[in-house]
Amino acid sequence: MLTSGATVDIYTAVLLAIGRTEMGKDNIEYEEIRAALREVLADEPPQAHEVTRVLEKMSEIALQAAKTPESKTLGVPVLEWDGEYRKLYITDPFFAFYLRWAAEHDTREGLGRPI
Repeated sequence: MLTSGATVDIYTAVLLAIGRTEMGKDNIEYEEIRAALREVLADEPPQAHEVTRVLEKMSEIALQAAKTPESKTLGVPVLEWDGEYRKLYITDPFFAFYLRWAAEHDTREGLGRPI
C-alpha cells in the first residue's frame, strides 16, 4: 500500500520509488531505490531479493523491447540493471522524465500525490 492509500503491485512501487530518486545522474544506487521505497510505501518495503528480482526483470523486459522492430530507442534499452555493482542506469531521458513527473499528473488509482 502506498502512502497515498492506493494499492499497487511491486513493479509500480519500484517505478514510483525510482521517480523519487535524484534525476539527472547517470545511475541510481540500489540503496537510493530502497530509501525511496520506504518513502513511497505505507508498509515495510519488500525484501531486498524481491526488489532485485524486479529490477532484473524490468531490465530484461526493456532489453527485449529495445530489440523489436517498433523500438524507437535504436536497440538501446530504456533502463539497465547492473546486479554486480547494484546500480540502475536509465538510458532514455524521456523515460526518466516520465518516471519523475507522470505519477504527479496521474490521478488514477490515487497516484496523483506529488512525488
